[in-house]
Amino acid sequence: MELFTRKITNELELLNELNQLGFQNSKVVCFTDLTMQEQLKLIMSTDILIGMHGAALTYSLLLSNTSCVIELFPNYCCQTSQHFLKLTKLRHIHYTTYYGLAENDMNGDTSYIPVDIFKSLVFQTYRKWKKQIQKKHMDCL
Repeated sequence: MELFTRKITNELELLNELNQLGFQNSKVVCFTDLTMQEQLKLIMSTDILIGMHGAALTYSLLLSNTSCVIELFPNYCCQTSQHFLKLTKLRHIHYTTYYGLAENDMNGDTSYIPVDIFKSLVFQTYRKWKKQIQKKHMDCL
């Protein structure tokens, strides 16, 4: 039995794109394959958390205060959910979303994320993250 059904059909393409753009530490993670200690260590060192809408985004509570979250919504469900938006607001963490399009989500629980849109989301979020880091550095001076 498979627990997780929401998937990104072009996940590897997006990961390769991140690596080509200079984000070499990017990786796809299945938290169920990790011990709790490994999960916590990983999430606490994450700068930008990108994930499909689902319970794993609860880890946004443990991100550093300079981290950012990109929540990917499939077209077929959950687009009115604000759970993780509210969590990130509580933490004052930058949050952005992508809402899937019907023509990209035609295979049940899978979503295709257009590469150009994904790149735009990542760069927009990276700029916010970089500003957070710079602000934190200036506050320390």
